Amino acid sequence: MRRTSTLLVILLLIAVGLGGYHAGRRSRPAVGSEEEPAAHSDEHSKEGEIKLDTDSERIGGIKTVAATYGDVVATLEATGEVVAHSNRVVQVSSFVAGRIARLSVNIGDTVKAGQTLAVVESTEVAQARAAYQQAQAELRVAEQKLANVKRLAQAGVFTQKSVDEVRQERDEVASQLAAMRVEYDSELANAEASVKTAQATLDRAENARQLAEQELQRRKALVAAGAVQYKPLEDARREMAEAEKSERQARTALRFAETNLTRTRKLFDIGVRSQRELDEAQAARDAADADLKKAEEQVKIARQVLEREQKIFSERIYAHREVQQAETDLAQAEKVKAEAEAALHQAQRRLALAQSAQKKKALEEMENRLAALESLLRRETSVAQQNLYAHKEVQAAEADVAQAKVKLLAAQNTLRLFRVNPPSAIRHPPSVGVPIIAPISGRILERPINRGQVIQPEDMLFTILDLTTVWVDAKVFEKDIRQVRKGQRVEITATAYPDRVFIGRVNYLSDTLNPEAGRTLTVRCEVPNPQGLLRPEMSVRVKIVIGERRSLVVPLSAVREEEGRWIVHVAEGAGRFTDRFIEKGVTYRGQVEILKGLQAGERVVTEGTFLIKSEEKKDAFEAHGEEEGH
Repeated sequence: MRRTSTLLVILLLIAVGLGGYHAGRRSRPAVGSEEEPAAHSDEHSKEGEIKLDTDSERIGGIKTVAATYGDVVATLEATGEVVAHSNRVVQVSSFVAGRIARLSVNIGDTVKAGQTLAVVESTEVAQARAAYQQAQAELRVAEQKLANVKRLAQAGVFTQKSVDEVRQERDEVASQLAAMRVEYDSELANAEASVKTAQATLDRAENARQLAEQELQRRKALVAAGAVQYKPLEDARREMAEAEKSERQARTALRFAETNLTRTRKLFDIGVRSQRELDEAQAARDAADADLKKAEEQVKIARQVLEREQKIFSERIYAHREVQQAETDLAQAEKVKAEAEAALHQAQRRLALAQSAQKKKALEEMENRLAALESLLRRETSVAQQNLYAHKEVQAAEADVAQAKVKLLAAQNTLRLFRVNPPSAIRHPPSVGVPIIAPISGRILERPINRGQVIQPEDMLFTILDLTTVWVDAKVFEKDIRQVRKGQRVEITATAYPDRVFIGRVNYLSDTLNPEAGRTLTVRCEVPNPQGLLRPEMSVRVKIVIGERRSLVVPLSAVREEEGRWIVHVAEGAGRFTDRFIEKGVTYRGQVEILKGLQAGERVVTEGTFLIKSEEKKDAFEAHGEEEGH
């Protein structure tokens, strides 16, 4: 540090001395001097040109580079966030319920695909092994039976099989058919009798209702009219007011529920609300609609009651005890009539059911079965006469062997699903452990289990995160959306790694804008991350390559800004440097695109511009002093 400070002081002293030297050499002639202007042009022939000798140029560390053509990339910059690749985040669970017997990894461990993460002891595995062993035993028995049947068939042991079994089944079916016919006829007769009885009961109930109605009219005619307050009318008005109030409240609640449902559906479409919240809003709206319908029905009923009571009041016929008793009798008669109608309806349904096609179809099926057994009996009799039972016995034994093999294969597949090998020997107790295998390579992100813990198949045991490829969600403003498309190359930089550039590709553009993020579009980029440096929720800068071209470029260190304009120092040779105004294009990877003001091959200063700027300031100061002297 001390040596650096000393070197800087020496450079400043040299620059000041050289400036004085050149100031003396480039001093303008006084007014009226006979010195020719051409003599001055040797040292400073152009406006803005600086002349340095070789020692000053070497001590000032001036370096130049030629302007060349290079690849220039136009980029669109945006902020972004690293998110985990959804196909590279795996939650591992168990196929079976059981107890954690062994854990092989911890949170943060790196695992490979196929590696055993844990071992689960399960009774389901034990049952699967037992089923496999049972299937093996059944297969051995079936194979032995098949061998015995073949030997017996070759020895001619099988004789004519009796047809008594088929005949017995035929007789049973015939008996069942006769019983079904008797039941069918009895049910049909009972149903018809029930209809007649119910119809007679209904007729009696109708007569009783008519008598009760006539008695009510007679008693009403005997009641004198008066100005006494009619309480049922007041009750009807009060119930009508309460019903209308309930209807208004229900209608208000329905409007609120519909508004909430509409808002929730919009938020669900943009991913802010979940499916459960949308279902709850829909259920609330349906409940409010049901409440409104119920309230409207109550209003309708209350209006009918009110109209009836108003009609009674307008006719000035008031109910007293006799009228009320008559009304009660009429209501009871109507109730009895309704019950009789219901009984008649039920009896008619029973009659229709007794006469239904299903009953007839059942009889027809039983008749068809009896006919089939008759045919089978004739065929079995023919088979017995031809002595074909030996062949049938062999076929049955072969079918048993095939079925046992299928059962054994199913047991093998079950063990294979549990990733457990079939038991090799019964005398050695087989293991009941099920290995939990890593489906992908990555790091253990979560492990909410411990050894000895009892688990179920729906429990999450491990979460594996593979960061070799990640997603970066960039936020692109609405005005720049038209420049972005799928497949474009992107360059990612992170604050944690300022010198690293991660290359990726755009693989997804969101269908909607995010109004909460300044109306930006989410552009998802897939970025290889073999070293795992980029991690989820890390903030990054994203450059989307929207165009590439070949253009004239110079290093970024060669360009400086002065009063809103861009300048480069052009080396003219022989220690001469000229300020050149340029038009600057894009900047990419430390290179600046030159649109105007410079030609290919011209050399520009990249280091040591401090000395050149010092000379410029001294020239400006001398010129200002000479103007003041004049």
